[in-house]
Amino acid sequence: MRFIVLVFVLITILPLDVPAQLGTGVALMIDDETIPDGWYGITLRYYASSIDTVPLATETLSGRFSNGRCHLVYGTTITIPAAFVESTTATIGYSLNEGPERQPRITIARVPYATRTEHARMADLLSPTFTGLVTSINEVAGPVTLMGVDGLRIERRGSTIVLIPPTQRSERGSIQGDNVSYEFTLTPLFPISDRTRVTVSLRNSTTHIALSTRTNTTNGTIIIQAAAVLLDTEHIDWEVTP
Repeated sequence: MRFIVLVFVLITILPLDVPAQLGTGVALMIDDETIPDGWYGITLRYYASSIDTVPLATETLSGRFSNGRCHLVYGTTITIPAAFVESTTATIGYSLNEGPERQPRITIARVPYATRTEHARMADLLSPTFTGLVTSINEVAGPVTLMGVDGLRIERRGSTIVLIPPTQRSERGSIQGDNVSYEFTLTPLFPISDRTRVTVSLRNSTTHIALSTRTNTTNGTIIIQAAAVLLDTEHIDWEVTP
């Protein structure tokens, strides 16, 4: 039996006559129930039309699929080409972990009067009565938005903008043996990397059983393996620190 997968996209509309600037940050949601849960390197390719084979630009982001959905903010690491923004047939192709481009491509929807809305917004910003206008940061000109990612918080304290790094957090728990299994899988709530530290210890064991761990940064899981089957009276206490 053949199954047809429909990909639905929710996207904030870019104005048709204003080229996107570096760091614009346009919301994009990919909906594909065939993709297993986990973290992926997602490569986005921007095409002027659905039949183009050479992208106008390419951007690689890190995103996590959960229940077949992944939320991204594209245009934060590159300047989206004006040809893509202005095209009425623009599409986005995407691939996971440097794999082949998935089909179908994402079609960009357009909202009527987006251009007039953008003009009105810019007119308000440039009004003599408007206060607090920032025209550029680090040579990036135009309206500027500071956005925290990966736990980074941005706070305004009077006339000072403070960047607050994420505090280190850890997860811990216990796994009970079942008289059958010797390998157990953990999926932390936070992304894991090669720097992630995993600590395990065996409790209530009548004999010495060696434990080992390995991380899979692709799907965000940690495997704990015992040298022998664990009894239901034995427990593995674990702690994971990013």
